[in-house]
Amino acid sequence: MKFFGPRRVLRLKDGDHRVTLLDEEVKIGDRAAVGVEVAGPQFNAKLYFDKETHLLAKQEGGTYYSPIYFSDYKTFDGIPVAQTEKDGYFEPKITAFHVVDKFDPKLFEKP
Repeated sequence: MKFFGPRRVLRLKDGDHRVTLLDEEVKIGDRAAVGVEVAGPQFNAKLYFDKETHLLAKQEGGTYYSPIYFSDYKTFDGIPVAQTEKDGYFEPKITAFHVVDKFDPKLFEKP
């Protein structure tokens, strides 16, 4: 699977979660975005995707109190990854990302 951003986006395919298209188009910065509301037993949030690139631009709700903005996407092994996540408190920067096809089973053995 080609994963294009934060893991929370995977909820869009989770059968236990309901996804509803939001009616209004919004602007995030100077760019048009379209939103979806995700509701389910483990995750409730609004996700906004850049209308041109289709990449996640903003999240409202979920496990965070303030909105999170995703930007500065860079492609690693064909997968776009947001380099910056701003939530008003922290601003982590992704400096490296590696695709792992298969993990070594020893990583999952009990010590």
